[in-house]
Amino acid sequence: MPSRKMAIIFSVCLCLVVFPGGGYFYFFHYKPFKESMETLKTSISNEENSTNRLDKSKKQDSGDLKKKSADLQKMLPVSALVDQFLLQLQEAEAASGSLITRISFAKMVKILQQIQKDRHKKLRIREIL
Repeated sequence: MPSRKMAIIFSVCLCLVVFPGGGYFYFFHYKPFKESMETLKTSISNEENSTNRLDKSKKQDSGDLKKKSADLQKMLPVSALVDQFLLQLQEAEAASGSLITRISFAKMVKILQQIQKDRHKKLRIREIL
């Protein structure tokens, strides 16, 4: 009898330890791990979808890029004189230790055109003399 009583007490104690331990492991370790895996899978699929969309838009925009750049070049004054003027501005900045924060190209184009006209006049005058 005592051995049967001991076996029952042992099995009851074992059940009291195993079931709460299993519940603890399930609720505090397995279930959060499983949920984090699911959220990671969804985030990976979302990232793959977004990269696929970006790849598709990049392929579509590659043809439009040339067209857009041509339109921008029509809007911006692309000239050797403008580049020379910008280089002179950079040199002036470096020499004076100042910083140019704002500049307007529309006014510079008029100034550069006037400078170009003046240079042509001076060249004509020199040719005449």
